[in-house]
Amino acid sequence: MSGVCGILTPASDRSTLSCQVQAGLDAMAHRGPDGFSLYPGDTVVLGHGLFDTGCNGMHIDRDGYVLSFDGRLDNRDALLAALRDSGASPDFEWRHCHDKVLLLAAYRHFGDGLPALLRGDFAFAIWDPSRAGLFLCRDHFGVKPLFWRQAAGAFHFASEIKGLQAMAQAPFDVREQTIAGFVDGDRGGHRPELTAFEGVYRLLPGHHGWADRNGFKVTRYWSLNPGLPVRRRDAAADFRTLFRQAVDRRLRTTRPLGALLSGGLDSSSIVSVIGSGQADRKLGDVPVFSLVFDGGVDESEYIAAVEDRFGFHAHRVDGSGISAFDDCDAIVAEQDQPILGPNMATLRYFIRTISQQSDVRILLDGNGGDEVVSYGNSIFQELAESGRWLRLWRELGASEDLRPERGKRFWRLVRRWGLRGWRRRAGWLLKRKRRVDDPVRYAPDGRPRPTEQAAHLSKLSAPLFAHALEALDHNAAAAGVEIRMPFMDVDLVSFCVTVPASEKWANGVSRLILRKAMAGLLPPAVATRLDKFDFTDRIRSSMLARHGELVERSLQADAGELARFADMDGLRASWRTLRQEGTLEGAKFQQIWRAVVLGRWLEHQRGLMPYAFHQHLPEAAE
Repeated sequence: MSGVCGILTPASDRSTLSCQVQAGLDAMAHRGPDGFSLYPGDTVVLGHGLFDTGCNGMHIDRDGYVLSFDGRLDNRDALLAALRDSGASPDFEWRHCHDKVLLLAAYRHFGDGLPALLRGDFAFAIWDPSRAGLFLCRDHFGVKPLFWRQAAGAFHFASEIKGLQAMAQAPFDVREQTIAGFVDGDRGGHRPELTAFEGVYRLLPGHHGWADRNGFKVTRYWSLNPGLPVRRRDAAADFRTLFRQAVDRRLRTTRPLGALLSGGLDSSSIVSVIGSGQADRKLGDVPVFSLVFDGGVDESEYIAAVEDRFGFHAHRVDGSGISAFDDCDAIVAEQDQPILGPNMATLRYFIRTISQQSDVRILLDGNGGDEVVSYGNSIFQELAESGRWLRLWRELGASEDLRPERGKRFWRLVRRWGLRGWRRRAGWLLKRKRRVDDPVRYAPDGRPRPTEQAAHLSKLSAPLFAHALEALDHNAAAAGVEIRMPFMDVDLVSFCVTVPASEKWANGVSRLILRKAMAGLLPPAVATRLDKFDFTDRIRSSMLARHGELVERSLQADAGELARFADMDGLRASWRTLRQEGTLEGAKFQQIWRAVVLGRWLEHQRGLMPYAFHQHLPEAAE
């Protein structure tokens, strides 16, 4: 986590540009607690706010090439080998140099072809004096954020939109097209590069861009477009190898490092790999933190099982006092854009408590595990489509949740998907349905994907998934922490999306490949659990108990700007139902939450903020 920003302009005004870029760094000061660097050129100025992990920073070589780098290289050896194989002459210093030095040297050799060779989490900008332009790049999934805009012939970029606003020295207009469907959970997914502001764009994951006096051109260098699923001799062993590698890659830092443990499969797997001694660092060197709640309604049972298995004690943070809209104004300011998920207040409190009460600045987290490994529950549709109806009947019977209506579900699946599956195969044979422009539904050779693989790719390719990673980055950065996610490793993901459905779900057990891969490491209580902790009930009850006045104010007859973007009558009806019955269907509850957040965000954009929110102060962690 660092802050990168800069300006490229056809006019030569070094002093003014430097002041503007410094303003951008100041606005993102939380991303650079270890100091800042400026490169002032005649028509370009690059800035870097350093959060020193031993991997990132700014570098200027002797020929005037400049790099501002937020990230981490995970394949240094492979990159050096590629340089050697292509005729470069890396010396001893290259083999032991800083990531930023190696990255800039590799760019000078490979140019636009560099991103295809990289592994890691990264967002960076390079000033290329030989071509008088800026090269920007963002990692495969968007773990590191990067935004840009063009105005009056100038090109601006920054890690956060607040940095762009500071450099522009003016607020941005709201892009109504993007937030029009926000309350219903839509963030303009048809144009994922759009942000909530006019003229401001995100550089999409898996893309690089080139800015010069002719404008800004964006190019995709990677997409999640694998071949069809592959049966392997021992898929669980292959997964385990890649997962260990993913964990090890994220342990490299000069900062104190810790891990989050929720008690779920994903975070428990990360901690178990470290605790078993199969990673480069041991649990004694990696403190573990867990979020717990009073009343026993949490995952303490599973947290304790992992503790007992590896003989350590997790530092517990009590989140019982956190409610739906705690610190909402601060979250709105930190995130720059309205956020969809109602758990942000709880997560913010958890991360900030760790930051304030320990010296840990790098946290490993299981985020993304659900999407990367996949539950495999589209196997039922896949079995119906492929005509494997006996297997479908057995799988429905093996699932405790589905068994009571086994017969109804079976015939519904066969009627709906059985004939459709034959049509898909016939269409492929007749070459009527061959398409290569839809990587979610069709493989690179044009063959239709199995249903589970298509569903898996759809989740990982959804714009909201990338938006969630941006929100997580901003939340952690504001607390002075960098989040690292082993499940978001490109090599691990590329493997998982080619795993057959039968390796993901069998005999009523979901996420099967992860359970097999972690056999002997995960405690049995965790390895066999099929449920997942849900914050919704806690958030719903806190909304009723502590934020009724706020919701009433937000949904009142004269709702101001919010009324332009939401069905106020429908929201009021849902709120009445929640107050009268104490419960509400999940989608409608989230609409209320998003409406309040959107209303606060709109007020924030206009400098209003008349309503003061409770600022929850961290309590002592055990």
